[in-house]
Amino acid sequence: MSARGRPEFDFNQQLARQVYGTFQGAGFTSTKLILMRGAGRSQLQERSALANAFKADLFLSIHHDDVQPIYYDEWTYNGRKHHFSDRYAGYSIFVSSRNEFADQSLQFASLLGAELQQRGMQFTDHHAANIPGEHRHMVDDKRGVYRYDQLLVLKNTKAPAVLLEAGVIVNRDEEAVLNTPERRLLIGDAALAAAIRFCDATQQPQPHEPRQLSH
Repeated sequence: MSARGRPEFDFNQQLARQVYGTFQGAGFTSTKLILMRGAGRSQLQERSALANAFKADLFLSIHHDDVQPIYYDEWTYNGRKHHFSDRYAGYSIFVSSRNEFADQSLQFASLLGAELQQRGMQFTDHHAANIPGEHRHMVDDKRGVYRYDQLLVLKNTKAPAVLLEAGVIVNRDEEAVLNTPERRLLIGDAALAAAIRFCDATQQPQPHEPRQLSH
């Protein structure tokens, strides 16, 4: 839940649709949009299964971020109490070394981080903090890319796979920015630019045409 009580899924869905439209408009007409609801391991596994079924060339999982509860404060918005934390803000990107295409995953992740930074976004370093629930190793400390080997959507997808946390929605200021069409457009443009650079740099794995990308 965001600082104002909005579910993360709403943010994810809006941003994923923007990224999907951006890729479609740029000629990536085989782009697939996967929208999943529910909780638990089975729906996480289904995301990778769907991507593998249509032989995706690149997989981008879109999310919005939280912080550990030790950082929470409480405030009242529209008559209701919500938790928030204005301590951290920024995007973060995750890859898994257990992905079959781990090197290419890191390559795309770094390109995505670079494109986000070129558009004025900064990454958050709170996932590297030495506290329970965090302590993630940053594999690209210039562009905000972390290693998270156990993420099912990354390690089980048979294609380069990256998870993007677009921003920290429990941060009140960042939540407001992430809720704007302008920020969604910016992130979509960054993802497209990174994908184009990735495809230009390497044609592997590219075993079939047309090129496909999933969210």
